[in-house]
Amino acid sequence: MSLMHSLKDVEYDQLQRVVNSMLIMLEKYIGKGFIVTATNRESTLHEALWRRLNDVLLFDRSTVSKSRSMLKLRTKNFKNVFEITEKAEKMKGFSFTEIERVCAQAIKLAILDRKRAMREEEIDVTLTDEMRRRKVQR
Repeated sequence: MSLMHSLKDVEYDQLQRVVNSMLIMLEKYIGKGFIVTATNRESTLHEALWRRLNDVLLFDRSTVSKSRSMLKLRTKNFKNVFEITEKAEKMKGFSFTEIERVCAQAIKLAILDRKRAMREEEIDVTLTDEMRRRKVQR
């Protein structure tokens, strides 16, 4: 048996334990109120979990228009001197959390550099970091 094969077996076993634990918790829950769950990896959820969810809300990835709106919203309290539409095109398909993280990090970089405005350099650095982060997570 190869090392890679045995690692996949371990991962599968761990996933099965998590699924079983979640199913048991859902079945035993008798409290007032409701349970909210979230994932950004819906394809990895077991069918048995999906069957127990009454309502499912799906959030689409951003379009260029939505990315531009989010960039404007997240940078409105800190002056910026870069072309928002150009950056929004690069962020098409990002989640809104990813766009927010890029903006927050760019603002932090500008502040740490004692700049009064966020420049293209800061947004480019954080955009590159986020793209690298996205590759690692997938």
